Amino acid sequence: MKVKINFFQKIFIFSIFIIITTVFLNYIFNIFFLDEFYIHRRSKQILKISAEVKKKIENNDTDLTDYFQNIQDKEGISTDVFRLPQHNSHDEKGMMRGGMSGPGSMEGPPRFIKGMMQNRDMERMHKEESKKIKTLYDNISIIELKRTGTRLLFYEEQLSDQNVLIISTSLTAMKNYRREISMFNVLTTIAALLISAVIGRIFSKKITKDLEKLNLAAKKISILDFSEKISISRNDEIGELSESINTMSGNLESSIENLKSFASNASHELKTPITVINSHAQALVSGIIKNESLPKYYRNILKESIEMNDLVTNLLTISKLSSPGIKLSQSEVSSLNLIKNSIEKYETLELEKDINWSFPDDDFIIFGEEKLLKTAFDNIIQNALKYSKENGIIFIYNDKNKLKIENQMSSPLSKNKELLWEPFSRGENATDFSIDGNGLGLSIVRMILNLNGLTPEIEIKDDKFIFIIKKNF
Repeated sequence: MKVKINFFQKIFIFSIFIIITTVFLNYIFNIFFLDEFYIHRRSKQILKISAEVKKKIENNDTDLTDYFQNIQDKEGISTDVFRLPQHNSHDEKGMMRGGMSGPGSMEGPPRFIKGMMQNRDMERMHKEESKKIKTLYDNISIIELKRTGTRLLFYEEQLSDQNVLIISTSLTAMKNYRREISMFNVLTTIAALLISAVIGRIFSKKITKDLEKLNLAAKKISILDFSEKISISRNDEIGELSESINTMSGNLESSIENLKSFASNASHELKTPITVINSHAQALVSGIIKNESLPKYYRNILKESIEMNDLVTNLLTISKLSSPGIKLSQSEVSSLNLIKNSIEKYETLELEKDINWSFPDDDFIIFGEEKLLKTAFDNIIQNALKYSKENGIIFIYNDKNKLKIENQMSSPLSKNKELLWEPFSRGENATDFSIDGNGLGLSIVRMILNLNGLTPEIEIKDDKFIFIIKKNF
């Protein structure tokens, strides 16, 4: 059985994972790198203090003692300058590790005795009271006091034949600090879990409430109920999703209404020729038609079957063009060649109306799929011939990045030109003059041109109908 985890539980689990991961990494870094990091930082401080002390000595500053005390109070770092007697020489490396007044303690770094010391005393203290653990730099090392086990970060440098600079700080605080950090991490983890639970609960409730609205709207859309409109005011991805769902719902509702209208119109257009063919066929089969009327019935059946075939072909074309997976094989195509081929195809109609043509000097090159463009130009030229006046002239000319096909109509067109793009929509002049057609031509033309990156436009000026093909660049 699959366990269902709600949104709050997912957020809480994810938050716990982040917190635990963060704490775990913090522990790892503390164990392996905290000590080294602390010693490195303190070493840098000591080197900086050393440089400042040498600078003050060179400038004969009188506030050196105050500076030492200030460093001790603020940073917990002991700083002293020892003066050695001239008749004594110190050891080969100038080490002063034994020059402490007493063993260090956990309460703070040890203080050093200023004044005259015998080299043998320093050697004795170095041998008996401390040992070197690790050398960090030339003058900085870690030493351990034998009596207490206290570790010190120790710096020693001979400034002249008489003076030796010694700087030290206890590393005991580092261990205490690491222990406190561990305890603090535990408390932080508990507090973070509690805060995460509270905030996650509030946050997830708000998101869940909005997601429930989206889910309800999606369920209604799935059963073609577009009444649910989502009202989520959020400036984030969920807000954008709600707007997208509302837009999708509106588009689907509009598309389904258009589909219903299209199916109704297609059925009506198919019903007429089928009815005519059926009635004529029944009359012929019954034998009631006289011989002299037979050719008329045959012509009507042929005409209606041709129109039905054209309608079915156009419907299949629209279905193909509406497919989201359609792929085009595009190349450069001559629009004048397409137009002239279409004129030859409809030569009979051209001769019947005695139409003349006016062609441009320059060709209009289109980048697209030639086969589809041929279908589009066939429809454009056929419409221009159908609706032109007899003995008229069809003008074809280029206007910058536009190709225009202009014909003078047999009667003015008052219908809204935008409606002419709709399937099964025809102008009133088609009805007045009984012009054959089913109103799908311009719909197919627009779909083809749009697929090939072209924009179709219509202009109607008085009795002139101008079809425009515009390049989109």
